[in-house]
Amino acid sequence: MFMLNFKFSVVVAFIGSMILFIHMSTGFPDSLDHLAGRYQYYTLIWPLIIIAVEFLAWLFYYKHEEGHSIAFVIGFFLLAAIVGSIISEATNNIKYNRIELWVLAYVGISHIIYGLTNWREVLSNLNIRE
Repeated sequence: MFMLNFKFSVVVAFIGSMILFIHMSTGFPDSLDHLAGRYQYYTLIWPLIIIAVEFLAWLFYYKHEEGHSIAFVIGFFLLAAIVGSIISEATNNIKYNRIELWVLAYVGISHIIYGLTNWREVLSNLNIRE
């Protein structure tokens, strides 16, 4: 069950990141007017990074039901991006797309749960003792 959910979240991350990149780049730079300077370009890059990392992880790990540590770290960073967005909304009075945040939350939580299905591997790769 966890594996099916995880595979679905990988597909959602891949397709969602493509849609997000296309949507942001078709209206660029107007779609990112609320961001200043170089941050507009950084925002365009992050969906491409997610696509590349998920694709490479799928080719080398996920399709063999491995890569628990990588999935855990990806999930952690996706959830960190959500926390950063929420803090930015509170401090800068900027509103982010709620659908994007919910999709990131689903993908991040699914990756963390998959990673924790083999928690011993995750702890050993993070150099944390049991």
